[in-house]
Amino acid sequence: MTGRLKYVFSLVFLMAAASGAMRAQNVTEQVIYDSTYTYVAPLVDSSLVGKDMFSVVEVRQSDAVRSAFENYKEGNRERKITGYRVRIFFDNSQEARVRSEAVAREFAAEHPDVKVYRSHISPYFKVTVGDFRSRIEAMAFAKTISDKYPSVFLVKENIHYPEI
Repeated sequence: MTGRLKYVFSLVFLMAAASGAMRAQNVTEQVIYDSTYTYVAPLVDSSLVGKDMFSVVEVRQSDAVRSAFENYKEGNRERKITGYRVRIFFDNSQEARVRSEAVAREFAAEHPDVKVYRSHISPYFKVTVGDFRSRIEAMAFAKTISDKYPSVFLVKENIHYPEI
């Protein structure tokens, strides 16, 4: 072996040894074997799985910062941003008004944490749900409700800021 190749092998060995020594007891890794490659999935601290970041991290701030943040939230409560909603009902038939009310009530009962918006722009009655900042979030939610509401589609609208 040449000197350069020995250097590379020793460097790789030292890095592997150091990473193994730095792992904590509750850290897990997943090794996935393929016909040609072996993949090592990123390490995950199993004690943090399923926990909210704010239950793990303690945030300390002065009363002035807390007060300024609350004032900022209150001042921007009615401000809107461009985002996405999921349309679950769209109709202009004779009974569309009654059906839109029923769909909105039913959805609100099933998903109390998701906002429901019912509107009428002549001649259509519409029921739209959610305030999603990205198309991906809206698509994921639409997929979860598509069995119950098969005609769902995404709508780009001005949405309310998400709750903090």
